Amino acid sequence: MDIPSLSTANLPTDLHVKYRPGRFEELWNYPRDPNLQRIERGLRSDRLASVVVLTGPFGSAKTTIAMLLGQWSSCANWKTHPLPCGECAGCKLVRFGTGQLRSGFFEIDAGWEGNDGAEEEIVRGINSFFHAGKGDITDARTDNPRRKVLFIDEIQRLSGRVQDMLLKKPERLRGGILAMASNDETKIDGGLKSRGMNFRLSSPLPEEAVEPLIRIAKSEGFRLLPDAARNIGDAGEGNPRDCLELLQETMAYEKPVITIVEVKAVLGQ
Repeated sequence: MDIPSLSTANLPTDLHVKYRPGRFEELWNYPRDPNLQRIERGLRSDRLASVVVLTGPFGSAKTTIAMLLGQWSSCANWKTHPLPCGECAGCKLVRFGTGQLRSGFFEIDAGWEGNDGAEEEIVRGINSFFHAGKGDITDARTDNPRRKVLFIDEIQRLSGRVQDMLLKKPERLRGGILAMASNDETKIDGGLKSRGMNFRLSSPLPEEAVEPLIRIAKSEGFRLLPDAARNIGDAGEGNPRDCLELLQETMAYEKPVITIVEVKAVLGQ
């Protein structure tokens, strides 16, 4: 079945979204963090557990990794790519699409606090994915036969009642992966963690931000000098979102070469 494509007008303008890694090797700390390589090997061989728990501080790529799982399940080039290609319509819809556009990737934000019935809506979303307990995934828009992904972000915010409900879900899960993320693993039900593979992720170091920042600036038509990139990396403490927001601010000066002068001006130094 054909999948819809995103028009250029609908692509994100925020750098931290536009340049969200579409392949594992694009993760800023990929060479250093063995957990990233463990996940990659699990996908390559399709031996990743049905339950995946991602923990780590803000900026450790928990959501990005969940989206990489979704790309793996949605990639239109699955016959020739054991890992997500990052370039096909299926992969891009996972990163940039919303709602039903995301073919094999279903995302629930447990941190959403819209009204008193928010948690019940989350429960309905979970049950929808499991198709009334059958675990069958029916909303895939490609012929990719890989397991589909339900991602629950900020799992620690769910009540004990909902976490208990999730304990039995993996037993009935067929053809899917339940991925959960939290920045506080002490608040995740111990039984839930024991049901799957646990990955404690680390944030990139400031020096690991330098090369990606220079590369992204070049893609946007700017030359970012190395000392300016290092200053951004230090100020953002290696956090990709924070670093890219700073880079975007320096680009607003519309100077083709971004020096440490522009960076210090943004930082108020």
